Amino acid sequence: MGSRRVVLLSAASLPDDATWKAWIEPVAEAKTTPMMAQYQGIKAENPDAVLFFRMGDFYETFFEDAAIVSKVLEITLTSRGEKDASGKKIPLAGFPYHALDAHLYKMVQAGHKVAICEQVEDPKLARGVVKRAVIRVVTPGTVTDPKALDVRANNFIVALYAFEKRFGLACADVSTGEFQVTELPSVDKLATEVTRLRPSELLLPEGFRHRDALAEAEEATRPTVNDQPPWQFDPETARGTLLRHFQMTSLDGFGCEGLHAAVGAAGALMAYLLDTQKDNVHHVTGMTTYSTESFMALDGATQRNLELVRSMRDGSTHGTLLQILDGTLTPMGARKLRQAIVQPLLDAREIRSRLDAVAELRAELGPLDDLRALLKGVYDVERLVGRIGLGSANARDMQALGGSLAILPALRDGLSTKTSSLLATLHDSLDTCTDVV
Repeated sequence: MGSRRVVLLSAASLPDDATWKAWIEPVAEAKTTPMMAQYQGIKAENPDAVLFFRMGDFYETFFEDAAIVSKVLEITLTSRGEKDASGKKIPLAGFPYHALDAHLYKMVQAGHKVAICEQVEDPKLARGVVKRAVIRVVTPGTVTDPKALDVRANNFIVALYAFEKRFGLACADVSTGEFQVTELPSVDKLATEVTRLRPSELLLPEGFRHRDALAEAEEATRPTVNDQPPWQFDPETARGTLLRHFQMTSLDGFGCEGLHAAVGAAGALMAYLLDTQKDNVHHVTGMTTYSTESFMALDGATQRNLELVRSMRDGSTHGTLLQILDGTLTPMGARKLRQAIVQPLLDAREIRSRLDAVAELRAELGPLDDLRALLKGVYDVERLVGRIGLGSANARDMQALGGSLAILPALRDGLSTKTSSLLATLHDSLDTCTDVV
């Protein structure tokens, strides 16, 4: 990255956005210190991201990134002692390493992509500049910090692709490891599905010609939109990306072999996850192909007017159907209920199976209370496993996972006398994980 000349006032003296104007002019490459040369090289590899550059006990940002960070995080914009080629000091904004999670959340909420650059060798053993590398790139659709997520809702990232009059959609929740794909016959149905999923980030091939038809869905969900190279969506390229990640020789087992639009979207999404997470998405172990024909289609206007999961007044769940129905005791149950409300079943047998299960549980309140008491001790297993897969779990996460898994045998025993098809299937398929607890 070339040097820049930046003129800015401190954050404390800037009362509104109008005064946040910076006059940035390219200048000739300055002679820099080895550390600053290292920074500029890493920044050049991540030009569209704000670079959090680890220096000892601090993360520091420079040049334009420093101006952005100073504004979003409301921290002081200062400068380094060294100067650029024009004689101006280099703008700097930094914060202690232990404040990373809180500041990362604010940056992502503001719609910024953040590259986290860590020291990858012991400074005491380094010869010259300490080696540094970007360990992951965090975007609105790939954030996994529990403090930045709504535990009762998925955080989806969605990719779209059009191929021969068919529309492919792939969605993933990096925090849980879910990865799903579908193919749709029209752009209207595509927009409806985007609205249902409410992605925080949307990936489109550059020059996506159906963008205007998605305007209402984008307005309703307000995702961060990222254009990606069209070649990543090419069905053959995308298929290869998926096969390599899942270590398969065919996509038949996932049910999407030959669905070129769906595969194109899925491959591009997987490529993006591998890039931002630096190949560390081992917890995404499968892919589910689903059909929207199995569910009632509820467009954006219908979902909004019926106030199914979001209030028309303030966008919260207060006063919605979800709030009235939600007696769930685990984050996983809450997310499942939300999905069921915005994706109603159409198959009569599945509906009756669900109702039979509810009726059987309600018929005996004592055993139901016992099951609910057990569920109160279950943590968010999906996201705990996700953090382990991403290498970001801590000791507290491992304890929470162990405690949750220890409850599974008792939960299975509580279902042993149930005869409704849904509960009996759940009992038979529930892995108690006794070999790992």
